[in-house]
Amino acid sequence: MICRVVILLPEVKLEDITKKYGSIVALDEVNLHVADGEYFTIVGPTGAGKTTTLMVIAGLVKPDHGSVYIDGRVVNDFLPEERNVGFMFQGFDLFPHLSVWDNVTYGPFVRGWNPEVYDKSAREMLELVHLAGRFDAFPRELSGGMQQRIALVRALTSGARILLLDEPLGSLDAKIRVELRYELRSLVKDLRLTAIHVTHDMEEAMIVSDRIALLRRGRILQVGTPHEVYSNPTSLFVINFMGETNFLEGIIKSRGKNWANIELRNGGNVRVTKRRMGVEKDVVLAVRSEDLIFNKRMVGETNSLSGYIESSKFISGYIRYEVRLDNGEQIILRKLASRNNFFKVNDRVTVSFSPEKVLVYPYPQEGLEKALSPD
Repeated sequence: MICRVVILLPEVKLEDITKKYGSIVALDEVNLHVADGEYFTIVGPTGAGKTTTLMVIAGLVKPDHGSVYIDGRVVNDFLPEERNVGFMFQGFDLFPHLSVWDNVTYGPFVRGWNPEVYDKSAREMLELVHLAGRFDAFPRELSGGMQQRIALVRALTSGARILLLDEPLGSLDAKIRVELRYELRSLVKDLRLTAIHVTHDMEEAMIVSDRIALLRRGRILQVGTPHEVYSNPTSLFVINFMGETNFLEGIIKSRGKNWANIELRNGGNVRVTKRRMGVEKDVVLAVRSEDLIFNKRMVGETNSLSGYIESSKFISGYIRYEVRLDNGEQIILRKLASRNNFFKVNDRVTVSFSPEKVLVYPYPQEGLEKALSPD
């Protein structure tokens, strides 16, 4: 009977971590707490500081300021090999000339460990990931999913206590990448590990994560469960990064206890419920493309805006419409594809949305375009 190898990893905490490369601030007073057994994902655009965060935790990059805690101890002065960190890179980086067995035992071997120490552990882990029968295979003979599992086992056979994953699915084709999201999370949970996963793909982060941290320009904008971040994005950048969103500029004309009437800058009036609305007068309304509805009836109901269809594209079971409103603005919406809801270019339509589906933000001082930009 195979005994399952269980590695309980400690919590990880970053406290006021700052790292600069010349005039470029890669990390700006980053604070994070990753609990034992948690699958934690850091997501953000290219250049946000995601990989630098992993390298600071691993000890491959020394922060200019702040402390890294592992299991309650400050490890700033620990060498990478003293932190017992497993680092899984985007391309898996398996040795092409080595067999599966030689790949997964490479770390203990070069460290001079007694084979009796790591042999049993390596065999049990390979059994767990269903590759016990491929000891003699070479990476070129394995599928992308198998290579991923080999890279995971290799990261752990050297006694790794923390699993860091830097875009682990980024080098795979789209279909395999989607399938392996679930497999990767399942493997990490089966092994009862603590994992910190970096990606620029928000959908991937939503699927694999217990919690998500969104990073931009070296600063943490929001941390929460996938549901918390989706349902209550705290900034314009966060909601825009999470998916296709429409932004309408407006001015609050009147308000009550739980509502506000807003006049759009380019014409039209909408009513919204008060969600995170302060005393500001100039605002930006955010409506996700999936929360919009439209039809061919020209009605003057609340939150209804008229226009015509500029373009339509079929994308994997839904249709993406671009609608040019009569006030000149463009609205993007998505509808499930069916015979009953297909609209043609130049069709006149009315776009509407529920007051509860609108998120209202103060108009940003730097301007809307800059507030949404990843740079």
